[in-house]
Amino acid sequence: MNTVFHNKWFGFCLMAFLIYSISLDAQNRGRRSYSKGENYHFGFVYGMGAYTNLQIDISGTNPVGNFGGSIGAGYEFRNNGFWMSLGAGYHFHRSSITTDLYSDSRPGMDKQGKSVTLLYDVYNQKDKNEWGFVEVPLMLGYYVKGFYVGAGAKIAFPMVTDIKSSGKYEVRGKYEEYPDPFHDMPDHDYGTWNFETNSSVRLKPSVSLCIELGYDVLSTVYSHGSMCYILKIGGYFEYGLNSMVRTSDTNVRLDIDPMNASSVKPMPVLGGLTDAKRIVPYSAGMKITLLIGGSRNARGTYHRGCTCYN
Repeated sequence: MNTVFHNKWFGFCLMAFLIYSISLDAQNRGRRSYSKGENYHFGFVYGMGAYTNLQIDISGTNPVGNFGGSIGAGYEFRNNGFWMSLGAGYHFHRSSITTDLYSDSRPGMDKQGKSVTLLYDVYNQKDKNEWGFVEVPLMLGYYVKGFYVGAGAKIAFPMVTDIKSSGKYEVRGKYEEYPDPFHDMPDHDYGTWNFETNSSVRLKPSVSLCIELGYDVLSTVYSHGSMCYILKIGGYFEYGLNSMVRTSDTNVRLDIDPMNASSVKPMPVLGGLTDAKRIVPYSAGMKITLLIGGSRNARGTYHRGCTCYN
């Protein structure tokens, strides 16, 4: 109940702030003029909170999204309603992949030296992906009366590719002379155990399509009109264009100790792909950008009377 109350109170305060900012900015904007041909150059910093997830073409798996985001800085250029930005930042991707059941079998020997077929079942495996990327986004767009829309692309280079896996697995023994497999015999290495593992996955650079729209909620002029500060708030959506997981030479879904049939280390789903699968990231969320800069005239010099809008 307290969490719901706090979330509602935060949402109410944010909405009130946006309404106040838009109304105040509309009053200020009416007192400004715009000189055609002026160029506006801004350095900026940005922060993005987002829902991040994966689209996976692997049967028997279910991707689950989580909270991620980005932080970064860059440069934005505006001229006569058009804008372009180029930046660099760090992107946090968090998601999970759940697998209901994975089965495998291996020939082996039991503790008495008899030949046996070992049957392995992995239940309710959950892989938590916590990845970090260095990203370079390039955006082009149009703005009018404070509203802006843009589209572009970004390339993201993997830096952190950690995966935490958990679940349980069962080991059974199948003998030729018995119709049913042996199970629930821990002294003979047949039983059910829980597991937790930490590993990583081999990722390729990801290229994503980006769409962004929003509003310049605040625009303030300082230093006698020579400097502009603009606060942009908007929404964005990103979708990967290429599969980002590298394939493996061998299937390593189960790492089994040859001297102990019950010592099993289930590996993450993305760690044992022997053929190419379509696995792409996507995210959607809120982006806040602070622009700091000013205008230049046709000669390329800064001048007083900076105006941020057409």
